[in-house]
Formats: sequence, structure tokens, C-alpha cells
Amino acid sequence: MVRNRILLLIALVCIAIGMKAQENVEVTTSATLDSVAIKKEAAENYEKGNKYWKAKEWDKALTYYEMAAEEGNSEAQYLLGLLCIEGKRVIKDVDKGIEWLSKAGMQGHKDAQFNLASIYYQGKIVPKDTQVAEYWARKYKDVK
Repeated sequence: MVRNRILLLIALVCIAIGMKAQENVEVTTSATLDSVAIKKEAAENYEKGNKYWKAKEWDKALTYYEMAAEEGNSEAQYLLGLLCIEGKRVIKDVDKGIEWLSKAGMQGHKDAQFNLASIYYQGKIVPKDTQVAEYWARKYKDVK
């Protein structure tokens, strides 16, 4: 009798654990699907930005590039970083440009990493900082 109760208790615990695991799988799957949808939307917004850029509709292009960058598209982040630093089609804002390049660089965008290393090493548009330059140079050299 005691043995049956113990087995029943073990079975109930196993069922509860299985149900909790299933909930975790559903949450993870949902989050993954959301992430995939966001990446897809970001890529689409980046492409729309390219379309408008080629048509020389700068405001529309920048709107889509900004949406893509905010959604995590590293190409859009890199492009906006360069545009902000150069003051091309946007008000020149070196700090904002560095921020966008850094976001792209943290995602493994090699051109962003290289540019950041160069910018900090040269010290022409930001104060020279060899430690930060070396950080970005190491990231640039790392192959994943």
C-alpha cells in the first residue's frame, strides 16, 4: 500500500515536470518564432531602404533603414553609423554614428569592427583610444 502511494507520487511528480517542460518548450518556440519574424521584418525594411535610396528618396530610405537598425539588422546599423559620422543625408552626429557602428560590430559585422578600430586608433573624429581600438581589432580578427 505504501509502495503504491510512493509510485503514484513519483508518477504525479513526473507528469508535473513533463507539463512544466512542455510549457518551457512552448515559450521557447514562441520566442524563437518572434525572433525569426523580427529578423525577417528587419531584412525587408533594409531592402525597402535600399530601394528608396536607389530612387534618391532619402527620407523614405532613412526611415526604413532606421526601422531595420532598431530591429537589429546589422547592415542597417552599419550604414546608419557611417551616414551619421559623415553627415551624409543626415545631420552629422559622431556619437550616434559610433553607437550604430558598435551595435553592428557587436553582432559580428566585420566592416563595422574594422572601422571602429580605425576610428579609435586614428583619433581624428573621436579621442584616440588604443585600448578601444585594440578591442575592435581583436573582434575583427576573431573568426567565429
